[in-house]
Amino acid sequence: MKTVLIKQPAGMGDILFLHKLADHYATLGHQIIWPICKTYGEQGVGEYLTRFKLVNVQDDFPFKEYYQRAGRARVVEFDKCIVVCTDGCAGPQHMQAKYQLVNLDYQGWSNYVDVKRNKLKEDNLFYDVLKIQDGERYAITTPFMGTPPEHLSSIEVDASTSLRKIPLYFYDGFNLFDWCKVLEEAEEFFIEATAPAFLLETLNLKAKRFELFSRDKGNAGIGLFKNTPWNYREDEISIKRSPLSDQQYKDLIRPT
Repeated sequence: MKTVLIKQPAGMGDILFLHKLADHYATLGHQIIWPICKTYGEQGVGEYLTRFKLVNVQDDFPFKEYYQRAGRARVVEFDKCIVVCTDGCAGPQHMQAKYQLVNLDYQGWSNYVDVKRNKLKEDNLFYDVLKIQDGERYAITTPFMGTPPEHLSSIEVDASTSLRKIPLYFYDGFNLFDWCKVLEEAEEFFIEATAPAFLLETLNLKAKRFELFSRDKGNAGIGLFKNTPWNYREDEISIKRSPLSDQQYKDLIRPT
């Protein structure tokens, strides 16, 4: 069977969402190679998402020349491999369109995501870095959306709550998956329909309030999230789009 390369190097929400698509090809007997962007590679994402072979897109990997030649939003079959390029799918339902490329139903996608959690790092972030006490009530907010550095935007949403607010900042030595304990113990969420919303679909949550904002004024995420009872907000969110250099992104990472 030909090796299948998944061309979706960025967008952690997209990567989680597409695990069912990759599993479809793996079940048919194809080897999967999934190049991921430099930032995710440096964060050690491959140690948490172990179902498929994740490689740094900037490194050498098998069939890289074919991967680079394949156009966006299409499936390209070469003599030696197949490139499924979900990156670049457009339209109001661009996430669903990624599955339409291969005539596959996206429903149940979260059942195919298996995160290998690092409980030591989760506790370290929870107790030592964020100083959360057991039983403390708090709300999660998202100050950023997009993949750093060049696709990162700072955002503000209307997080009206009396609880302590814990923004999903970047902390040195931690990635999104190290927030799993913090997310599971939270009581309220005020977030944009970005990567954390997809991760929440795979966790056991205690929260009672779920407010989901969207750069598309309430449209993004509808139909994608079945396990989380979101209140889809149509509020305007403040977005500052400013492609960052590597150094500017590093300056956002908080010491621990």
